[in-house]
Amino acid sequence: MFGDNDNIRQEFLSFDRDRTGYITKNELRQAMQSVYGEQLSDRQINAMIDEVDGNDDDMVNYEEFVMLMSNK
Repeated sequence: MFGDNDNIRQEFLSFDRDRTGYITKNELRQAMQSVYGEQLSDRQINAMIDEVDGNDDDMVNYEEFVMLMSNK
């Protein structure tokens, strides 16, 4: 289990390029393209964020990212 959490943390950090502690829509789009080879539309990006954005800030924090990754 610890290894999984460490992997998720590393993946979060690779998405959070500016190290703000949040993943923006643009960072998510770039990461999905570079890491997974997926070109996502604005609608798909918004849906992914809306699915886990508990504080309605249109960004993904670490806790929300864990939820997003568990839904993959």
